Amino acid sequence: MERDDYLRAIGQESARAADAARLGLDPPVPCCPGWTAGDLLQHLGEVYEFVTAVVENRAQDEEQDVAPLDKQEQLKRQERGAWFARSPDLPSWFEDTAGRLIRVLGNTDPDESVWTWWRPEQRAAFWQRRMAHESAVHRWDLQSAHGEPDPIGRELALDGVDEALTVHAPERRSECETEAAGETYLFEPTDGDTGWFVRLGRDRLEIRRGHHPADVVATGTASDLLLFLWQRLPVERLEVTGDAALLGRWFELVPPD
Repeated sequence: MERDDYLRAIGQESARAADAARLGLDPPVPCCPGWTAGDLLQHLGEVYEFVTAVVENRAQDEEQDVAPLDKQEQLKRQERGAWFARSPDLPSWFEDTAGRLIRVLGNTDPDESVWTWWRPEQRAAFWQRRMAHESAVHRWDLQSAHGEPDPIGRELALDGVDEALTVHAPERRSECETEAAGETYLFEPTDGDTGWFVRLGRDRLEIRRGHHPADVVATGTASDLLLFLWQRLPVERLEVTGDAALLGRWFELVPPD
């Protein structure tokens, strides 16, 4: 996917998130314990604000550039107050915030040097991709607060699985103290042309695209695989072959944030 694809996804998914929130801000979000739809929409909007500031200011250094921007976001949250998550103005504020994010990302070359939390990629392209997937998963969350959510679109979901396994999983594995013993996993989408092979080491993981023998194989639509990796769907939604117990151990070895 390219920058314009990601920007289009942010626009579509944020609009659907706002539509879901307008059905009611009070219902709890099943996959976000303790949060209402309003809490989640405000959170997503504040993520948009923070990323917009990082990209717009071409932040480079975490301490000198990013920390002050984060402090500004905390002050904005305090000024809004706890009531804002229940305000009828929240969806419109969210849409305006999404629009500004899209404009700033759209006016930024993907290769522009910008701080990110993922050290291997310090470019604006990271945020263009990350915000598309952040929007899609949280749109699913918001719809789930009001009934059966729509799956994530195939192309976006395939790219999201790739991001989850090549970016988030290595970051989480590097910070995990639970020892691995070379366990191997294969995630295969039923609606894609490739799979993702993962071998877990002591403090890192190896990942290869393609179809390779593994201790356990998880098969499902790209949307279901992505939502499983983000702990939105149970393993029962997937077809599992091999050592199924290892799939249950995935989140011990690659713990969530």
